[in-house]
Amino acid sequence: MARRGIDGLVVRETLPHEAVCLRHHRWLLGDEQHLLHVLTDVRRANQRHRRLTSRRRGSAPEQSYRIARDNLLTWFHTAAESQLQQRWTDRIHLLGEDIYGDPLRPSPNRIEIATYPETVILTGLLSSPHWRDHQESAPEIARRFQIEAGNHELAALRKLTTSLRTGLSPSQSD
Repeated sequence: MARRGIDGLVVRETLPHEAVCLRHHRWLLGDEQHLLHVLTDVRRANQRHRRLTSRRRGSAPEQSYRIARDNLLTWFHTAAESQLQQRWTDRIHLLGEDIYGDPLRPSPNRIEIATYPETVILTGLLSSPHWRDHQESAPEIARRFQIEAGNHELAALRKLTTSLRTGLSPSQSD
């Protein structure tokens, strides 16, 4: 904004598909701007999210993103030892130390960054007319999440897809 002669406080609404500053590689959603130089998968996910939003106009991608994000944030807290949980923990560690936060409980902003690539994958599936109501979408989600889905993971993904279809969070669909 300095280029335009604006040197005061600037408040800008950031849409979910604009989560990453393309020039500075910073996370823009939430109250902290984390550097994402080491989290290339988060930056690639943002590029996919931007393409997805430009291809599918209207409110469907935004609603799908909110549903996917809310379910994955809940799943982050309820998932036992899984491949995804390990991946998310690794991403949180790559963000660096949160000097003001609890080292055992990452902030919601850090959790959102860690789960963002999978959130974008789910957003794409939920926005797709083919996969939205598909009964066997759990194996497809496992394939796109790049996890080896054993019985435990497939059961968790089936529970997740059921909750996505009904609009409930995973903890409410028990």
